Amino acid sequence: LPMAERVCRAAVHARLNLMSGFTTIRDMGTEGADLADVGVKSAIAKKVIPGPEMLVTTRAIVATGSYAPRSFAPEWRIRQGAEEADGDRLREVVRRQIRAGADWIKVYASTGIADDLTGNQTVSHDEMKAIIDTAHAAGKKVAVHSYGPDAARDAISLGADTLEHATDMDDATIADRQSALDRVF
Repeated sequence: LPMAERVCRAAVHARLNLMSGFTTIRDMGTEGADLADVGVKSAIAKKVIPGPEMLVTTRAIVATGSYAPRSFAPEWRIRQGAEEADGDRLREVVRRQIRAGADWIKVYASTGIADDLTGNQTVSHDEMKAIIDTAHAAGKKVAVHSYGPDAARDAISLGADTLEHATDMDDATIADRQSALDRVF
């Protein structure tokens, strides 16, 4: 869909969410290269359109070459707005997204989209640590997209704020997460 139509649809859905009683929502999936999620959030905050408070991610971070259904052309990743980065460049990407208006940082740490549900970890332990540490130092939360046990295990051990999907998480990882929650609460 053209971005203008997507933004119009977002305005309609923001109003419907507010009328349904939601006062705050997280947008973890817009991933628009033009920061449409930040624009909708701003329009709500300025009372240009009705809607709940929004917490947005700007562009999800993905390992180079890891984000696209196998059946789609490589340029699909660019149109979707996910930002490819690896290694030392990850801290810079996180800081740029925060400057652009991200409330949360989202990272696709494993395969698990469309026709590839293998759950293979795509972001290394050290890379995930760099993302989480940089976001947390700036007071931002991190959402980790995780299919399969490996990325979930790293995300939990490194202090990610949420796991999105957490498919096939193993019992040891669940116990580690529960143990961490018991210490906090």
